[in-house]
Amino acid sequence: MFKIVVEKGPSAGQSFLSPRDLDEGMTFKVGREPNNDIHLPASFVSSLHGEFVFHRQKLYFRDMRSTNGTSLHRDGEPPRPLDEKNGLVVQLLDQDRLELGSSDASITLRIDLFDDAEARDGDRPAAADKEAERDSEDGVVLAVTRLEKVRELEGRFAEDPLRASRIYRASQLMVSSLNLRIVCESACAAIFELLPSATNISLLLDQRPPSSETEAEDGATSTENADFVPFLSVDREGNDVSGERPSRKIVSQVTERRAAVILGDAPSMDPSQSIIKAQIRSLIGAPLAVGERIIGVIQVDNRTSQGLFAADDLEALVVLARQMALAIENARLFQRVKVAEERLTGENTFLKNTEARRFKDIIGESQPMREVFELIDRVVDTPATILVTGETGTGKELIARAVHYRSQRRDKLFVAQNCSALPESLLESELFGHKKGAFTGADVDKKGLFEIAHAGTIFLDEIGETSPALQAKLLRVLQESEIRPLGAMYPKKIDARVIAATNRNLEEEVREGRFREDLYYRLNVFPVRLPPLRDRRDDIPLLAEHFLQKFCKEYNRPLVHFSPEATLLMKSYPWPGNIRELENEVQRLVIYGFPGDLVLPEHLAPRLRRAQNLLDKVGPPRGGLKAMLDEVERWILIDTLGNYDNNKTRAAEALEITREGLHKKLNRFGI
Repeated sequence: MFKIVVEKGPSAGQSFLSPRDLDEGMTFKVGREPNNDIHLPASFVSSLHGEFVFHRQKLYFRDMRSTNGTSLHRDGEPPRPLDEKNGLVVQLLDQDRLELGSSDASITLRIDLFDDAEARDGDRPAAADKEAERDSEDGVVLAVTRLEKVRELEGRFAEDPLRASRIYRASQLMVSSLNLRIVCESACAAIFELLPSATNISLLLDQRPPSSETEAEDGATSTENADFVPFLSVDREGNDVSGERPSRKIVSQVTERRAAVILGDAPSMDPSQSIIKAQIRSLIGAPLAVGERIIGVIQVDNRTSQGLFAADDLEALVVLARQMALAIENARLFQRVKVAEERLTGENTFLKNTEARRFKDIIGESQPMREVFELIDRVVDTPATILVTGETGTGKELIARAVHYRSQRRDKLFVAQNCSALPESLLESELFGHKKGAFTGADVDKKGLFEIAHAGTIFLDEIGETSPALQAKLLRVLQESEIRPLGAMYPKKIDARVIAATNRNLEEEVREGRFREDLYYRLNVFPVRLPPLRDRRDDIPLLAEHFLQKFCKEYNRPLVHFSPEATLLMKSYPWPGNIRELENEVQRLVIYGFPGDLVLPEHLAPRLRRAQNLLDKVGPPRGGLKAMLDEVERWILIDTLGNYDNNKTRAAEALEITREGLHKKLNRFGI
């Protein structure tokens, strides 16, 4: 049995109490969507952020590849991010904290674990139910005050200055704050002042979502589906006594009768360990009602002598409970409004930044990249499958992320999987999931990435590396929009947008029989080809400067810039490793360090300086960067034609351009 308490962030003060009896493999989902077991309505929490898993009598938390991540905070240890490097699953210990979100905005959850003895104390043994069922004829229910009499009691209290002043002071304590916990603590302090015989107080609140309560406001008064959960338990000294579970019997008495009751001889009425162990002699239970709805139950007990509570105590608590209910409801409404406001503010900020960011993580102003951006704008809000092709290191995953976060699916999950990173058997389980017992080591059910990405986007990198057997299963997903987890008898419908990527020529793979033709046509609905870096040389200075500023900041080095000569050398280099090679080169520069505030040609790697001889032939730099590059390109054309005896076909092949492209360049430079 465990309890999750929201310690910080939106929904602070709320808690989730697990069932007493936990079955092997039982999961409790956490996320922004209302259908999660633990609902955290904050913009920085993912729709399905993670899940608690009960496995082999231990509690674990699994991060479901959330957007802003999760970190574990444990006393005496540094924070541990739950990611691919450190592992997405962690075993939880008592008093561990989980931080959901980023450093800018997060929610902190505290984990309280109870052992079997503590859990058993929380509820009456089932065998005692019949024995405990007594009515007022047995002399156990000493007094009853129904909700209908509250108005009458308030009128009588108004005529008694002493009692009226006590109720007024108590009410003032409760309305001094809109924080739910402070309101409840103030309410308990007011009860102790009003009832001198009280020794302990337990406050239970209905944890049903607002939609259920709204339905009740429309006329439903039944508490059949109410979920009354202990929110606060204190003694007269203000100590936390939440380990002593409140009586479920008095909760049912109060809610079924819709009345406040005094129970005398409490152990005979409720012979549970929680009552007997605490030596409770009498109880008052009162409903917290707002209109026709019962939103909670207050239990007050004494442990000194039998029958100390009197009818006057009951009446006073009934009147005060009405004020308590209003104060608690106001605090909860304020909390909901605040959460909604934070969510709307976050969504508004997101929407404002979306267009401003456009393709923030994709740097490029060259004509080839502008064409890519135009393609993305055309396909972003369609359900079409996208096939991104291009050499290794051209940024295919960045393009996939740009499509997702600019689409209407942006508030759902984006999950990525490199198809060449796992063996086929593991990759199938990772993509489609498995049922408990499907294979050796499958101790619990596991969702696959397609199911996790439901209503979102799944990115399949290196799709050309998949086996024919897996290709057949992927084809079924694209055709039928359904998956079948390993070991499952029935398929599951899914709605995940598929973006695939490869550095292979899939048409050639199809001709050679290494890739299914039908799958190729399913994937190639909307092709996007990313140009290699050598075909977008105008972007090299922008990219190099971006990486330079990034690594200087990351390694706490002084900000520097590239000299025009160094920039010219980088633009002249073919970059066979594309953007990844450029990033590695700049990272190396920053790690080695260099004097001054400019990166000079001699700081660059030897392979980049090979173009220096060519620059020396061109002569000293003159004019702007474009003029210098034009001069270099003109010299390269003349030099290459000379090497091939003016054979334009062979020169075009050496330059890796078309013969038509060579003619255009020769005409441009008047050669």
